[in-house]
Amino acid sequence: MRHLRVAVLLTLAVLPPLGARAAEEPDPEPPLVKGWKASTAARKVWKADLRTKVLHYTGAGTEEIRREKSYGDFEFTFELEAREARESTLVGFGKGTVLALPHAGGWMRVKLRVEKGRAKVWQDGKVVVFPDGSKEVEVSGKSPIALSPQAPARFRNLRLRASK
Repeated sequence: MRHLRVAVLLTLAVLPPLGARAAEEPDPEPPLVKGWKASTAARKVWKADLRTKVLHYTGAGTEEIRREKSYGDFEFTFELEAREARESTLVGFGKGTVLALPHAGGWMRVKLRVEKGRAKVWQDGKVVVFPDGSKEVEVSGKSPIALSPQAPARFRNLRLRASK
C-alpha cells in the first residue's frame, strides 16, 4: 500500500486576491470561469474549456488562479490530471497555508475539508498523512482558495461547499 504525503508550507503574509483593486476602481477582468479570478498574466497560461468543463494549466508560467471570495470552513473537491508525475500542485487556503499535492500520474480525486480551524485532505479516497505524521493541519483565518500547479495540469469537477 502506497503512503501519500503532503508538504505544508507556511508563508508570512496573506496575499490579496488576484486582480485586487481599490474599492472605487471597477474590476476590468471577468472571472476565468464562474467564481475563479485570474490576472492578465494568468489568463495566458490558464484556459477554460466550457464544453468539457475542464480547466487547463499550460505550465508555461507561475500564475495561479483564486476563488473570488474568502472561505473559513469549507469542503473543496476536484479531480486533477498532471502530465508529469514528479511535480506537485499547490492548493492555498487559510492565512498562509499551502498544501503541496504530489502527482501520481493520470486523474486523481482530491477532497480538502477545513472545519473549526483544522484541515484534512483525501487523495483518491485515502486520508493524506502530513510530513509530521498527522492527518490534520491547523488553519487560521479566511482567505481565497488558490490553485497553483508546478507543471502542466488539468482540473475538472471543481466543487466548493462553504460551511455556515
